[in-house]
Amino acid sequence: MNNLPFVSYTMSEPQVQLVLKIHEELRKNYAVAFDLDFPFDMKPFASFETNEIFDSGPFLKITNPRRIFHLGFIQLGYQIPAARQARSYFREFQQWGILNLSKDYGHILIKPETMLDKVHELIHHIELDFDDDPEFSKKYYILTDDKTKADLYLTPSFRDQIKAITAPDFIVEILGNQLIIGNKKLIDLESALTFVEFLDKLMLT
Repeated sequence: MNNLPFVSYTMSEPQVQLVLKIHEELRKNYAVAFDLDFPFDMKPFASFETNEIFDSGPFLKITNPRRIFHLGFIQLGYQIPAARQARSYFREFQQWGILNLSKDYGHILIKPETMLDKVHELIHHIELDFDDDPEFSKKYYILTDDKTKADLYLTPSFRDQIKAITAPDFIVEILGNQLIIGNKKLIDLESALTFVEFLDKLMLT
């Protein structure tokens, strides 16, 4: 695969073509470029603590009048239970949106209640409910290590933006001053566009 605008790592040709298609679709509405030097450390995020992290890239840098954010295509590994001693992994590339925030929001994890993964297996913090928004509280798990910060920052407007996400089984995780969104599924155009739209329109206090 010569003359690519990014290093293809261990991507197959169909995966490379899908990344290029996502890039072209995003260019219709955003300023987009491949970012070859984006420093993203996945390891601290609870969303990835059950995965082995392999290739981290390529990344798309997306710019709007308010902010710069990224869409990364990241290869994660799932250990095959029958091969524990050999440490064999099933690997797949997934898309994750990444946004650097202007302040420290603590640690917040938001997942639809229908996720097969149990949230408490990923993050052992306080489950948060909103008395003024029972629909949101019923539909999503919200866990945090700082209830005061979460109450302050998870405004009705932010919650409405979460409700508007159409990608299945999405995860939003905030760790300090960085927010990620993904769904631990194979790369697909519709989800990629959904995550970018969410980060593009996201309004936080």
